[in-house]
Amino acid sequence: MATPAPLPVGEPLSEAVAEAAQSATIAMRLFFTIADAVRRAAQKARQGKEDELGEDAAKLAPGWAGAQLRPVLDAGVLGDLMAGADWPQMARQLVSLQQAGVGVTAFLPQLGTVATTVQQAVEENWATIKAAGTDRWADQLRATMPEGMVHDAILASPACPTWPPPRTACTDRAST
Repeated sequence: MATPAPLPVGEPLSEAVAEAAQSATIAMRLFFTIADAVRRAAQKARQGKEDELGEDAAKLAPGWAGAQLRPVLDAGVLGDLMAGADWPQMARQLVSLQQAGVGVTAFLPQLGTVATTVQQAVEENWATIKAAGTDRWADQLRATMPEGMVHDAILASPACPTWPPPRTACTDRAST
């Protein structure tokens, strides 16, 4: 996948792209967790135990997994995955799947499609909110209501269609 040009810091589109990448990253984490749980259950059912990675394979897993994912994931999504504290574990899960006989090169393109779909859905949602003008209401609320518990509760409510979304490690990283 092509890496998009960097967007100016603080721009709503830049923040939307960061939120979309973070959402796709969450989908990838969920995918790896489910796939590993299925692998473990299948190995327990067939062998009575799970196969664990050897020490050498565990050390090499992050680099190998990153190389496998690079062609199918957006650079922002892959960067978020690899920057997470759980990356070594996810990389080991991917290697475990490959060693268990799962054709990772067959399912990784599908994984990339899932990530792209999530990313596009989040970006489209942002565009819909922006087009509807609901961000103006949030801007007015921010400008007229004193900061505090009520102000923060309203803006943090899932019922409040605000932009930008609450700051996260991902959006903070994208804005720096």
